Amino acid sequence: MKNSIRKKFRLAFAGLALGPLIILGFLVIRESYHSQLAQTEMQQMEICRSAVLRVERFFLSVEEHLHVFLSISNLKNMSSLQLNEALSLLLFHKDDKHGDLFTQILIKSPEGGILGCASPLGHCRGLETLVGTVSGEMLSRLSSGQTWVGPVRFDNDAGEPRMLIALPVRDVRSGRLWAILLVDIRLKEIWNVINRVKRDIKGEVYILDVNNRIIAHPDPSVVLKGTRFEVPSKAGITTGFSGNEVVMAVQAVDFENLSFRVVTERSLKEVLESTLNLLWKLGAILLLALAGVVIMGAWTQRQIVRPIEYLVKKAGEIGGGDLDQRLELKRRDEFGELAESFNAMARSLKKTIASLEAENIERMQKETALRQEKRFSDSLIASLPGVFYHFDQQGKFLSWNRNLEKVSGLTADELSKTNPVELFDVEDGKRVAKSIEEVFRKGEASVEAVFLSKEGQGSTFHLTGRRFDVGERRDVVGVGVDITLQKEAQESLEETLRNLEHANMELEHFTFATSHHLQEPLRKVQTFGDRLKKGYPNEVGQKGKDYIDRMQRSTNRMQEMLDGLLLFSRIRSGLLSWVPVDMGRLTRDVASELEDRYKGSGGRVEIGDLPLLEGDPLRIGTLFRHLMDNGFKFGRDGVSPVVRVFGQEIDGHCRISVEDNGIGFDEKYMDRIFEPFQRLHPMDRYGGVGIGLAICRRIAEAHGGRMTATSRPGAGSIFVVDLPLKRRVETSNEQPVTSNQQRVTIGAEK
Repeated sequence: MKNSIRKKFRLAFAGLALGPLIILGFLVIRESYHSQLAQTEMQQMEICRSAVLRVERFFLSVEEHLHVFLSISNLKNMSSLQLNEALSLLLFHKDDKHGDLFTQILIKSPEGGILGCASPLGHCRGLETLVGTVSGEMLSRLSSGQTWVGPVRFDNDAGEPRMLIALPVRDVRSGRLWAILLVDIRLKEIWNVINRVKRDIKGEVYILDVNNRIIAHPDPSVVLKGTRFEVPSKAGITTGFSGNEVVMAVQAVDFENLSFRVVTERSLKEVLESTLNLLWKLGAILLLALAGVVIMGAWTQRQIVRPIEYLVKKAGEIGGGDLDQRLELKRRDEFGELAESFNAMARSLKKTIASLEAENIERMQKETALRQEKRFSDSLIASLPGVFYHFDQQGKFLSWNRNLEKVSGLTADELSKTNPVELFDVEDGKRVAKSIEEVFRKGEASVEAVFLSKEGQGSTFHLTGRRFDVGERRDVVGVGVDITLQKEAQESLEETLRNLEHANMELEHFTFATSHHLQEPLRKVQTFGDRLKKGYPNEVGQKGKDYIDRMQRSTNRMQEMLDGLLLFSRIRSGLLSWVPVDMGRLTRDVASELEDRYKGSGGRVEIGDLPLLEGDPLRIGTLFRHLMDNGFKFGRDGVSPVVRVFGQEIDGHCRISVEDNGIGFDEKYMDRIFEPFQRLHPMDRYGGVGIGLAICRRIAEAHGGRMTATSRPGAGSIFVVDLPLKRRVETSNEQPVTSNQQRVTIGAEK
């Protein structure tokens, strides 16, 4: 800007001296550019036509080669072996025009049967798979005597392009289509055609198929990589294959039903090389002329340019904010008057700017505070998980969040014209209207109501509103939380609990009634058996007594099963008596009860310190009675049974383990042993009905605990019972209780 006057003077002199020279140079360069470009385009089109002719001759020679083979071979009268030999001769035939041209050759009947084939691999499975069923289009062309050409494909291993050609083989007498000659051609042979064209030209030449894949290029790696190139729709100057600006020519090559495109291109930089040299020469001449013009006009500029540059400099400093600057230009002409005017303007601006700065600072502070407050409120409203609404006393929505639009199914324009009560059905709308009145009267209120969307879908929301006074205007702002899932879950849970309670009561009544009614016949069978044995010993005989004994044993087992089933069905958490239970004392009492039963077995029970917990002592006693009884019952022959009971506190639970040295079991039967009436051993070897462990697990689960086991055959078992210390679980650290073990010996000889 500060040298604009100086530049204008220089440009004026330069324009007068250099203008005609520049125009002349431009015309010469323009003519040279268009001439070189037109000549190159003609050359490229000529090269492209030459390449097209060579490619067409290549395809025609291939087709003629195959027609010659068909004309000299009486294929129909040949056997399968002769056909294969003839095809092999064609496959491996080489001449001056074609080298390794064919990869596989196959003769196939129109119905799909294979008549003969030749391949370096010894089989034509790849070609058979490729051809498949003869298509309608192929058969139509072949029937009319035309050759059919398949699309170009690329070998998966080598990456070379290949093409399938199908020729009709006609019956000489009838003229009908007898067979189809299918030949897989290596298009690598066409690379030699391109290379011969490349040797005679400057630039590049390559061939593309209909899918824009390059099938021939002077650089084989371009083809082997499966490179694609989208040829521009318009020839001439365009972007070439390498990404540079080129002069391009494109011409199509048709081979039967398939089409290719031959592309030639030459770098635009090479084409315009002579034009660029001419441009450099003209530029040097213009620079020399410009230097002379500058020197000639320098003395004229000093008288006008220097005062103007000084005025511009000072005006720039004043415009940059330095209002204390003054123009000291002691002249009596127009420049002096202009300097005085600048000085007066600077003084006036300094006063005005000082006043505006103070006002602007105050205004910016207020705007910043308002923007921050608005961003905060907008972010807060947008992040609310439910709906947000703000409406006036007339029921007109003033603002809302996107969630309200989603729930109602209304657009922003529709919501702005909708009364809040209209978003609900008639009954809920009345309750919502009453709640709104309460907000305006008391300041706040809440209500549960079902939003009805425009599509008729309902969602239950808990809505809360507060009165918001804006001057004399009273508005309502509020939020709503979607409680549809909670409502549905609560109703489903209540219904499930009612059904479960009813089912449990019915099951308990059924089990009790069944057990009660079945026990009466069993008692009669037992009684009549005793009467038969005692009252008619001679009549029944020894064999009859054996039958009666078996009957009574079965009756006893049935009685035990009914008692166990009745006990199993009545074990529920709601029927337990929750009292403090001293586990150490309870297990010692159980051990004492079992002492007489296994007296003389040499076994013993070892009981460690066990904690105090809350539970039903009768049920817990039954649990450990079964476990300790099993420890003695399933003992190994010749080994004194030992049962160890020990425990520890872990995070509000008591983990009690009952370990024995009995026969053990395979852990693959873990789930089976806890099922009612499931046995792992014969009944005549070990007594019981197989419901004890099921009762034990049921008791543990009724107390809010669980039960599991570990074992190996012949190595004993460990049954682990986890029970909460209190009915409501309290968290505590793990406290192992293993010291001061107390040993109780049952039936041991002193």
